[in-house]
Amino acid sequence: MESEHLSRFPATTSCCLSWFLEGSAVRPGDERPVHERIVFRGPQTRPVVARHRGPLRMFILLLAPDALCQMTGIGVDRYLNRICPLAVALDESWQAIALNVLHAQSDEDRVKLVETFLEPRWRTARLSNRESWGPAQKQSEWSRAAISRVHKFSKGRSQRQVERRTRTMTGWSARGLKNLARAEEALLMAAHATQPRVNWASIAAEAGYADQSHLCRELRRYTGLSPHQLWLHLQDEQALWVYKAWFG
Repeated sequence: MESEHLSRFPATTSCCLSWFLEGSAVRPGDERPVHERIVFRGPQTRPVVARHRGPLRMFILLLAPDALCQMTGIGVDRYLNRICPLAVALDESWQAIALNVLHAQSDEDRVKLVETFLEPRWRTARLSNRESWGPAQKQSEWSRAAISRVHKFSKGRSQRQVERRTRTMTGWSARGLKNLARAEEALLMAAHATQPRVNWASIAAEAGYADQSHLCRELRRYTGLSPHQLWLHLQDEQALWVYKAWFG
């Protein structure tokens, strides 16, 4: 019997398209696990665990939710904490390119197909919305820019309308975006710490938390683990490979 493998993913604002090139995975607790070879995932406000047996090879495209909304017109809040077959979420043009990507000969060919498909759509989307869409290296940078774009787009509207627009374009509330960005800042501070042992109390204060307990509660909410558990098992637990890539 093949051994079972787990992958732990933190909460995230990103949407993604996933191609299962080899093997499949399920999320424990899902009522109707998706076994399609191409799936769409919306933003996640909570941590997720995926399970698979045997070899697993995937090709993944991450998309900023507001950029996807701008290119397609879909409200990403409809797919919050959901994973579904691609055909449920995106139109035939996306489905067609997704099939080409699935059957491409190499990952390099897949990248070229995706770039060729997205470039004209993104150029058109940017021309229709002249707000700044500069690169963001961190969650906090993207969150601030996304909130700013929503406010400019919603100028003259009520606070409730602004909040509704924020959820439509990102899946998150403005407060949730700020809290997730702060959690990322805290984790990056820990990753860059030069001391042998991470001083979580100091990081909590520098990141703007009320105290260390506040930091621990928020990190557990977004990662499913306490800071101590995360750092204790980061190097030797295969399930945390996403965090290794993130902090690397």
